[in-house]
Amino acid sequence: MNFLIIMPYYIVWHYGQALSDIRGIWKNFLVFIFHLFSIPVLFSTLFSPWQRIVNDPNAVTAVSSFADTLIVNTIMRVFGACIRLVTILIGFMCLAAMFVTGIIVFMFWLVLPALLLMGVVWGFGHLFLNVG
Repeated sequence: MNFLIIMPYYIVWHYGQALSDIRGIWKNFLVFIFHLFSIPVLFSTLFSPWQRIVNDPNAVTAVSSFADTLIVNTIMRVFGACIRLVTILIGFMCLAAMFVTGIIVFMFWLVLPALLLMGVVWGFGHLFLNVG
């Protein structure tokens, strides 16, 4: 008897407040992943050097020092861009995986009461039909 009294409240909660909470949790996960991989920062610093390397202060000439600095800075910028692009790509793949996971959880939550009811009916059916 208590089940019939509680069931309408459960349905209202399940399809009302719980769906809103799931959406909020899903949004928090997406924002967390976005900030974990620092995607805006990585885009804004895409062509910055990876590390600052200081040339030898005992360089022979100013021309060789300029050429060394130019080559090292170019290599470090290309390397930094590659590392940042890989990190951005991994971040977007994690965002896509979380987005798909959220859709699957959301759809599963919508059909969960029906699955539960079908399981109870199926279980009682087998219980009463397989006796004896």
